[in-house]
Amino acid sequence: MKLKIFILIFVTFNLIGCKDAEDNSTKALESAEYSIEKVGEMSVKDFQLTMNIDLEENRVNGFAGCNRYLADLNTSEEQKLKLNKLVLTRKMCQDAMPTENSFLEALRQTAAYRFTQDKLQLISAEEKVLIEAKKNK
Repeated sequence: MKLKIFILIFVTFNLIGCKDAEDNSTKALESAEYSIEKVGEMSVKDFQLTMNIDLEENRVNGFAGCNRYLADLNTSEEQKLKLNKLVLTRKMCQDAMPTENSFLEALRQTAAYRFTQDKLQLISAEEKVLIEAKKNK
């Protein structure tokens, strides 16, 4: 009897674990605030870059490392994402400018998105990962 209960509990936990591991690459984009962790292969956590997605207003905004930015968001096709009319403030920050410029160029090149585990990835038309971000809680 104890063995049957143990097996039942074991199978239940395994099924729950498998559910968490399922592929969520086609997960729908949602309005949220994200912290940017990588631009290309470069870690940018120290620069505290942010991206706030507002699907109701079709806008994205945030902090680019030195300046604040705002862009129109086009998500008319599934898994596609294009930023238009990117504008930003005009401060000059010597140390942050190379990172900011890389981040803004990556935003301009974004053509699609996908989710892997708990990360949002912005992808180029060539399917190269441009930006990796984590949703803030």
